[in-house]
Amino acid sequence: MPEELRGIEFEYKWDIASLFNYFNWINVSKLAEALGITPSLMRYYKKKGAYISDIQAQRIEDGLHRLADELKAVSL
Repeated sequence: MPEELRGIEFEYKWDIASLFNYFNWINVSKLAEALGITPSLMRYYKKKGAYISDIQAQRIEDGLHRLADELKAVSL
């Protein structure tokens, strides 16, 4: 392997449409309500190629991480 290719790291990021396509069991409208986003706006974001601002994408990402923390705290 050439020296300049050693140590390269990749960072993979999802777009909103791909996220909902992969995790198709997520109820988009209910998630929107939990994150304080209008459900119709979240359904719009779900469409492939729909514009979403960096600020709104970060808001959704932060909300998903917050929900994941809540789920990790569950004991059965």
